[in-house]
Amino acid sequence: MRRPLLFLFPILLAGFALALPKKPREIPPKNPHDPRTLPEGKSRRVAVVGGGLAGLSATLELAERGYEVVIYEASDVIGGRLHSRRETVLEDGSSFHIEHGFHGWFEQYFQFKDIRNRLDINGNFRPWGAVHYIFKVGWRTRREGGT
Repeated sequence: MRRPLLFLFPILLAGFALALPKKPREIPPKNPHDPRTLPEGKSRRVAVVGGGLAGLSATLELAERGYEVVIYEASDVIGGRLHSRRETVLEDGSSFHIEHGFHGWFEQYFQFKDIRNRLDINGNFRPWGAVHYIFKVGWRTRREGGT
């Protein structure tokens, strides 16, 4: 019994170490001689297609490096899957928010935390006390509550 446990211990330890959150790191550029920012007096325009998380992250990074960035977004709002809207569709006329995509931000999302700090927008986020889900099953709607 001891031998199998001793054999599993290094595997469990390695798995635990790999699962720990890591600090953000800067990815080195393909060209190591490329400067971090544009030289003084030099300007460049860049087009970013899509205003979702990836497009907005690229826009922030390029703008901080001195590029003039233009975002092309097909929708009337930016944010991609972060978009939410208020709908009134229940029988009693009450309204609620519909999320276009997943909106949960946890402390392990260190890249997003870094972006929030760089933009100084932490005050725009708040914890939700309860989350309610509505699932459509056939022609019926089932409501479930959660915390």
